[in-house]
Amino acid sequence: MELIKSVAKRSRVSDLVYILLNLALALIVLGLTMAFTPPYLAYVVVLLSKWRIFAVRPRFWLANIQANAVDLFVGISAVTLIWQAASALLIQILLALLYAGWLLMLKPSSKRRDILLQAGIAQVLSLMALLSVAYLFEPAIITVLAWVIGYICARHVLSTYDDEETTLLSMMWGFIVAEIIWLAQHWTVAYQLSGALMVPQAVLIIGLMGYAAAKTYDLQHHHTLSWKTVRGPLLFAIVVVTILLIKEIMAIVTHTT
Repeated sequence: MELIKSVAKRSRVSDLVYILLNLALALIVLGLTMAFTPPYLAYVVVLLSKWRIFAVRPRFWLANIQANAVDLFVGISAVTLIWQAASALLIQILLALLYAGWLLMLKPSSKRRDILLQAGIAQVLSLMALLSVAYLFEPAIITVLAWVIGYICARHVLSTYDDEETTLLSMMWGFIVAEIIWLAQHWTVAYQLSGALMVPQAVLIIGLMGYAAAKTYDLQHHHTLSWKTVRGPLLFAIVVVTILLIKEIMAIVTHTT
């Protein structure tokens, strides 16, 4: 009985330490990003927080990098977006709180539904952050990074299925993301949240397409794919994308006339 009580007590202490460390990470990221421009120290802290990736033999490094890449993407994106929202303290604090929520609630989950949500959030935030600093890099670099983001996020979802084509399908999704982001660099449409923080239309379109593709793949994997089961996600994505595009075309026509 004493042993059980001791183990339970250590477990509660470990949980408390875990919560405090993750809250501290989010707070440090916020503080360093607000204190330094560009926030190189905040990026370093996020990278150092993943030290366990390399705390194993080198042959496991690649697998660990792939497994932790989504979390790393979210951390780097949080720093970048907090930096871009420099003129809005409330938005910066909200982003830090969302990052803390990611670390404490969503990141530890291994349920397939939550893994899909992890990949979707990572993809949207990463592409938002990437396009927010696209002016600092050559278009080719942004396109390659977009492919990496798409590939890693797709692989994060597909790795939960027993499919031999995981790598190929992830690469194909990466190419789709890269193509849309390449086009977005030449026709940038974004919705302003606050200050310099913008939500590019291309990111919303990719997110909707990714949701529809993931839902379709899940139905096909479970042999329940039919028009009746897939029409909801597909029609939702098509209708929203169409509304976004029509709205923008009308705005362009109105402006030119």
